[in-house]
Amino acid sequence: MKVIFFSVDDVLNFPESDAMAPSGRKGIAEARVKELKKIVTESGARIVLTGNWKTDWNFDDSKCTQDGVYLNKKLERKGLHILDKIRDDMTDDEGINDWMRRHPNVTESCVLTDINNIEWTEW
Repeated sequence: MKVIFFSVDDVLNFPESDAMAPSGRKGIAEARVKELKKIVTESGARIVLTGNWKTDWNFDDSKCTQDGVYLNKKLERKGLHILDKIRDDMTDDEGINDWMRRHPNVTESCVLTDINNIEWTEW
């Protein structure tokens, strides 16, 4: 399985965007979701959430914050679904390493920090 670790703040929004999340923080740009969809489709990868938004997200919308529900809806419109997230109590580096240890079926992964630059690491 291929996995893309991504942070909303690094990948799905940008400073010049007018999009706003329900909480008032910088929202999700539709163009960025479209680009993520292209990467996921072309690679056959699944997506795992990192970054500040991980505390807002859950598989179950009733357990999400308003921003988590907003994230799910934005992704679902493009046919994207988050596979999982790293642990809330860990930094991104710690959480990614922990997640990879718990999922030995991952053959390739990447940390997507820029929607226009992707580098895969084989495991």
